[in-house]
This record gives sequence, structure tokens and C-alpha cells, in this order.
Amino acid sequence: MDYLNIGKPQMEAIEIEKLIVEVESLSRHRLPSNIDMEVKIQENLKGRTILGNSDQIKSILFELIGNSTKVLHKPDSQIKIFANYENNGLITLSIQDNGCGISDDLKNKLFKEVVESKNGSGIGLYLSNRIIHQMGGDLKLESSEKGTTITLLFNES
Repeated sequence: MDYLNIGKPQMEAIEIEKLIVEVESLSRHRLPSNIDMEVKIQENLKGRTILGNSDQIKSILFELIGNSTKVLHKPDSQIKIFANYENNGLITLSIQDNGCGISDDLKNKLFKEVVESKNGSGIGLYLSNRIIHQMGGDLKLESSEKGTTITLLFNES
């Protein structure tokens, strides 16, 4: 949580491919045995960067992966990490799980306030959203009974 302070972050060019590889290598061995992790990095991301704080973005990605592991109990559980580059210069980092999803009521509150749920305090998503916005990015949440996807969106630097 040291990296999640809300002060002005130290910004730097972050190579997306290296960031995702590091997050994957540090996360994969911590996953429970029932959870499989898949990582897909779009080929045209090679060498592309975003402007942000590497430590904070890694902490947010670890938080999102941790949130997914809390709700994945079935034998065929999956976490997928996608990194994509779109022609308009938008770079997206997505964490997707095949858990039970988030209720519409909770979805509408998660980024606006700290909301307690049976799986946690809700402070992680609230702080993550604030930090990503301070870096000029955005956070998007999609959820259904088939799972949840949280996407970080940045402009290429």
C-alpha cells in the first residue's frame, strides 16, 4: 500500500510488455491451484510505452488479480490478462476472471466510494480509480454472472 498514496505520482515512460511480464511472473506462483492464468500481449505493443508510475500501476494490477482470486473457487477458474494497442493510440490493460460477477448496485458505487462487501472493504478499487485518473488514465468495469473484467486505459506516451 506504500505505492498507493494519493500524492502526485512520479511519472515515467513504462514499457507495457515488460510491465505485464513482470506482473505475470510475480503473480502466477501465488495463485491457488484451481486458478489458471492466461496472458495475451498484442504483438503491436512491443516497445510501446505509457506515462505513469510503474510501482503504482503494478500495485493496482496485483490488487485486481488478488480481487479475482477471492471469488474464484470452482475447479476451472481463470484469470486472463490482456494488453492491447488500438490504432487511436489507446493502450488497454485488462484483468478478466470467470467468477460470479458483481451486482449492478455494487458496480455503480465501487469507483465513487469505499464500499464494504463480503469479499473485502472496497478500498482497493476506489483508490485504484483515483490513482489511474491522476495519471491521466481511466478505469472501466464490466461484469455479469459469467465474470468480471476491469480495464485500465492509457494514451500511448
